[in-house]
Amino acid sequence: MKLSQQIILGMAIALGLFLGFQLGTLLSDQFLIIWGIALLVGLIVRFIAQFLLTSLSNRN
Repeated sequence: MKLSQQIILGMAIALGLFLGFQLGTLLSDQFLIIWGIALLVGLIVRFIAQFLLTSLSNRN
């Protein structure tokens, strides 16, 4: 994976974690549930972004 792809993947994970924390605080007041939701959203975003980056780089 190229450096530019790694940077894009890192930014996507950071955005996913941020949105996960926002969703977690919206849904619950418990600390562990907020962290769990944030990590789950971050993990899902990571897999989607990595799949898209690898599929687009294999086209070239």
